[in-house]
Amino acid sequence: MRAATEKVADDDDPLQEDLKQWGAPDDVVVSLCSSVVQHDYVVWPENQEALTMFLRLQTAWHRDPSGYWCGLDYPSVQVVMTAMDRWPDQSLFADIQAMEWAVLDEIRSGR
Repeated sequence: MRAATEKVADDDDPLQEDLKQWGAPDDVVVSLCSSVVQHDYVVWPENQEALTMFLRLQTAWHRDPSGYWCGLDYPSVQVVMTAMDRWPDQSLFADIQAMEWAVLDEIRSGR
């Protein structure tokens, strides 16, 4: 187990792969992909891809003019999934929707 403040770069990190593919220098890749490791949760391997894709969609949320959270912008979801060579993966899309609904339920519950 790593200490909570240890910095690591993950060889399986999609961001790291993207940066290398775009020709970023190694020192930039390591700098951008290093992160503080927190052991607050466990992600089961079968959920890792869906969680990673969901986190890539963090800027794809719709809010109406009053600030009400409406959900993810599905055309943006398609763009991201296509860019990751995962469109059309109905199972992955369903997993993303399940997380979206859970987030919306949490936001709307006022907790």
